[in-house]
Amino acid sequence: MTGQTIGGKYQLIEKIREQRFYDAYAARLVNTETRSLVKVFNTGPAAEQAFERLKANLAVVSSLRHPGLAHLRDCGEHEGVIWAAEEYYEGATLAQVLKSRSPLNTLQALELGIKIAEALAHAHGKGVAHGLLTTESVAVLGSLAVKVADFQILHAMAPAGTRDARYCAPEILSGSAPSPQADIFSLGVILYELMTGHRPFTAEQAMDIALDRNYEAPAAPADLNAHVPPLLNSVILKALKPRPASRYETASDLLSELLLCRSSIVRSLNRERFQEQSMAIKPSIPPPARAADPPPPPPRERDLSLDDLGKSLDLDGDMDTGQYRKRQIFAIAAVAILIATFAGIGGFLFRSCGGIRDNLGTGESGVVQVPNVVNLDETEAKFKLGHADLKTEIEKVYSADVPEGLVIRQDPPAGKKVKVGRTVKLIVSLGDQDLVVRDLRKMPLREAEQLAKDMGFRVEIEREYSESVALDHVVDQVPKPGEKSSTGKLIKLFVSNGPEPREIDMPDLIGKNINDVHRILAENGIPYGDIKSVPTNAYEVGVVVSQSILPGTRVNTKSMGDVQIFVAEPADGGADNGGVSPDDDPFYDGDNAADYKLKKKNVNVTVTQDGSEVVVEVVDRNGRSEAYRGSHNGGETVPLSLEGRGDVFVKVFINGRLEQQVKF
Repeated sequence: MTGQTIGGKYQLIEKIREQRFYDAYAARLVNTETRSLVKVFNTGPAAEQAFERLKANLAVVSSLRHPGLAHLRDCGEHEGVIWAAEEYYEGATLAQVLKSRSPLNTLQALELGIKIAEALAHAHGKGVAHGLLTTESVAVLGSLAVKVADFQILHAMAPAGTRDARYCAPEILSGSAPSPQADIFSLGVILYELMTGHRPFTAEQAMDIALDRNYEAPAAPADLNAHVPPLLNSVILKALKPRPASRYETASDLLSELLLCRSSIVRSLNRERFQEQSMAIKPSIPPPARAADPPPPPPRERDLSLDDLGKSLDLDGDMDTGQYRKRQIFAIAAVAILIATFAGIGGFLFRSCGGIRDNLGTGESGVVQVPNVVNLDETEAKFKLGHADLKTEIEKVYSADVPEGLVIRQDPPAGKKVKVGRTVKLIVSLGDQDLVVRDLRKMPLREAEQLAKDMGFRVEIEREYSESVALDHVVDQVPKPGEKSSTGKLIKLFVSNGPEPREIDMPDLIGKNINDVHRILAENGIPYGDIKSVPTNAYEVGVVVSQSILPGTRVNTKSMGDVQIFVAEPADGGADNGGVSPDDDPFYDGDNAADYKLKKKNVNVTVTQDGSEVVVEVVDRNGRSEAYRGSHNGGETVPLSLEGRGDVFVKVFINGRLEQQVKF
């Protein structure tokens, strides 16, 4: 495609590289000298849907501005070809660098990891995750600068089955959306490869993790490269945890740990260099004779050379003049430090290089600031506290929320200033506690759900029809009764929807106790709403006095909707069952004169549907009676003149459903 103009904007000048999902071209904006990097995607049958996803993400991705991020400018479709335009930059991909130089010098590798983490932290802070970070998405420029590219592009354009499983987080392979934790996993893979020259997982092992089968932790980076310090070893393994909750919460957290690793390595090298140069300056008086000294330690591998920290990773490997001058300045500074040391301030300088220190910048000798070790592995937490000259005390407890081996909380808390040697108490998770699952079958749903939660389970509910188990009662459960499970695990409850839907005649519930009514409705699979109360002393408390669907009405148990039930409760001022009641009791049988007074009222009923059956029921002191029944077409208004004694309740039913209530 070289020489073509794509999207009417970008003239493709030269193909720079071919990658798995796209070809990258150096391009020039038409009629200008502005250069861009244009990626032309190798699209498949689902290209159109992929392009729609890409366009949907363009606005938010193009808003990212950071030196470590390749700025996405535009995207489009040209004669069936999908393309994306980025800012122009020159450099080799990290995959190319690793192919020519692997593994890298530890400090160089760590510096690259820090730069990538900085870029991810910025993007995550804007709510954007990469989704498919690999060594092909990272370009390495001069002086260890990086450009992280393809934010959400590859996740949108690459079909799920074609993604590079070796770098993907398990949840991405399982179909989850991009997340910061998924990016942290991918960066963990990249750090592992930078340090060891090997990836922690093969594609098959990655799929095993995604499917939660036969998972085996990778070999520790320090087992493959002895120059990987323990703290950095722990940081990488934490980033590679299969469960997202066990990794670092944000890229900023991971970045903080990587910076601490770099500081520790540099401080160690400063201390070694100081000691070596101190030994080179011998005092004029020879020391007293003593037993033979042990053999000197072997020279430090170049892998941990401080001089390599600023070396460029250009493929020629040459160091520019500025870097050489920096080395000269560093050497002069080291000599000056030695002179100052023998002039009387050596003890102070030794402390600043890692001896008796005022840890993490507290500014107080013998005082340290407690680091945050919550959510770290127990071993990692001990190392981090030990590095800060603090002791640890471990207490282990069961936890449904925190995976086994991770720190739940610490005392003193992170950030507190304490004396060197102080003991920090760590509460470490034993994971979920094994439980014997109770039998929840045939229990009412609310009772079973609450009991399961009290036992420490998470509850999932699935509905099914049952001829033998009442509506809203548990039919079955997984795990089964008597099986062992643990707190925090899922218990699935299969809950009855009653019998299969069918047409039945609405049963007569009036005069029956509410407990019997529950049984009748459940046996017939009839749904019902809230139970409403009617104040009266003419019926026993808890007896149904009315229902919203008339008895005998033909209903379909699936489409009928809820039937409303009205139950008697004591009227205000009356005895429990038959005491003197106030005038507003429609079922009152006493000798109050107001109860015998005949009342009349005109009621208009509007019909909205042709062929509707209208039934009007009146409830007064004499009980319940049908005042009207007739069929009408939509748009008709039925005028009714109704009467009753005492307080009168009028219920209007249309096609068997309660549509209107009037009290007079």
